[in-house]
Amino acid sequence: MNLAASNGPAASTRHTGWYGWLAVLLAATVIQTCWVQHSHRDPVFQVPLVDAARYERQARGLDTTEIGQPYWQPPLYAWVLRSIVRLAEPGSLRTTRLLHIPLGVLLVWLGGLLAGRIGGRRTGLITAALLAINGPLLFYSTQLLPSALATILFTAAILSTLHTLDHPSPRRALGTGLIFGLLGLTVPNLLLTVPVPLAGLWLKGRASGHHRESAMHAGLLMAGIVLCILPVTIRNRMVSGEWVPVSVNGGINLFVGNNPDLHATLAIRPGMEWDRLLRRPYDTGIRTPAQADRWFIQQVTDYLRTRPGQFLANLAWKIRLVWHGTEWPRNLSLYDYRPHAPLLKPLVWTWHGFGFPFGILAPCALAGLFIAWRNRTPGTGTLAAFLLTGTLAIALFIPADRYRLPLVPLVSGLAVLALDHLIRQFRTQRPRAIRMIAGLAVITVLLNLPAGFPAVAVPSHAELLMLTGVGFHTRGSNATATACYQQALDEDPDLADAWYYLSAIERAAGRLDLAADHLQTCLAGRPDHERALHDLGVLRTDQGQYDAAIPLFEQVLELNPRNTRAMSNLATAKARQGKLDEAAYWLRKAGIMPAGAQLEPVKDRDTFRIVLPR
Repeated sequence: MNLAASNGPAASTRHTGWYGWLAVLLAATVIQTCWVQHSHRDPVFQVPLVDAARYERQARGLDTTEIGQPYWQPPLYAWVLRSIVRLAEPGSLRTTRLLHIPLGVLLVWLGGLLAGRIGGRRTGLITAALLAINGPLLFYSTQLLPSALATILFTAAILSTLHTLDHPSPRRALGTGLIFGLLGLTVPNLLLTVPVPLAGLWLKGRASGHHRESAMHAGLLMAGIVLCILPVTIRNRMVSGEWVPVSVNGGINLFVGNNPDLHATLAIRPGMEWDRLLRRPYDTGIRTPAQADRWFIQQVTDYLRTRPGQFLANLAWKIRLVWHGTEWPRNLSLYDYRPHAPLLKPLVWTWHGFGFPFGILAPCALAGLFIAWRNRTPGTGTLAAFLLTGTLAIALFIPADRYRLPLVPLVSGLAVLALDHLIRQFRTQRPRAIRMIAGLAVITVLLNLPAGFPAVAVPSHAELLMLTGVGFHTRGSNATATACYQQALDEDPDLADAWYYLSAIERAAGRLDLAADHLQTCLAGRPDHERALHDLGVLRTDQGQYDAAIPLFEQVLELNPRNTRAMSNLATAKARQGKLDEAAYWLRKAGIMPAGAQLEPVKDRDTFRIVLPR
């Protein structure tokens, strides 16, 4: 009887724990399902935008830009998305987003496990519940972006590191390395946190005297990373002839966050401005994506060498941005989605510079880390090292909201630990609790002071509407696209790209005069709009206005001397004027017409043909 009495409560507690986890994970599933179904009613959620659109094209086999080239973006998420797309209804974004829900639930579970490791089962369950309703996590977990996968892998890497340091073994060390390797195939900059487990293994060996065993474990950890990344490196080498470890977008992202004109590059917009930045290395004679990647890295290296003080000052500023409460935008602002998704409104907001929820989580997490250190909680040093190196890994590149997402589970777990401690203190030692509240208030104010992130000044909601229009336009839904462009222009009549895209619809419908008017309105606001200049030149050529078309193509080539489409169309306009030698020059420069070939008119037709040399 005594044995049964002692075992009964323990078994009940275990069952209660399982029931608690089951309830939280079920609630997370329901919340995310409701989120997808509810948000998908609005057009801005019905098409993937910017990076998400590229990932979707890759998953559907519609993006051919990486054929014969190294991966532009780290490939793991694209592989995962390809598997998800195969399960979804053809072309259904809603189903694709719904199939992302298991990733979101896994994220909640792993975040809860990590928090439980910090503060016990109660802390883990509360953290998991908070993660289930965390606005940024909810939003990005069902977007076609690698943010949720990176967060899952980073959280798993922290958990695996803690377990490996507690109970070192070859299998655990190799498993930890494999997780880090997968993380490197998702967000390579987070590999900057790998020194944390390596240092932990070294310290473990130093304390125990088992130096050789710790060195072997460290080697197995690194072997796990190499096993994951090496096949991608070999693939990149085979298709391009150049050594690229993972992808070639790291250099430009590093440059965006580290250069003398930092505020301008952080505010750079998708489209024409981004394309010009991409062209910079090619304008200097660079020929391949791998060389362009190294060119951008060299620019950052030169910046650090010549202006180390400014580099470090900017890095400190970006570290502050990482820990600020505001969700800083990359291409689009999370806050611009709030009017389109009522469910998001109470979960993500700002008020006089204070951002919820990170504005509360960040100061509480710092307090939680201090409490764990003071209580000598096992693994506190490892967690602090992951926070430090993770922050540096993000700040070194671009401190935007979706890039700091991997820190959120760890930050949330430490925050819950601090709040739980505060509640206990308030019950037993109220004066001490009041002092802690005052300290938290001061830290909260300091972390949420105005930071002046440059992209905030961009009229991003109008851009969101415009890019939504682009998404519908590419899918052939021109009526919805036109409505989105018009809404964008109602908010920002000077949005040049919206006028440009609107002209494309009018031109496709045969309303050439209206299309020309829209292009001219676009150019009135942005005289350097390369695409508008080019398309207006094509339109004038089609109308037989060659004298008007030729200067437009020449302006395009002044802006972008490598624009082969402009060269070809300039040649067409020149040929139709009878200037065959000039036309031949531009066709040769565009790589269309070989040396020694000649142009000759086709009899009774307004076209010309290339006559190859005999």
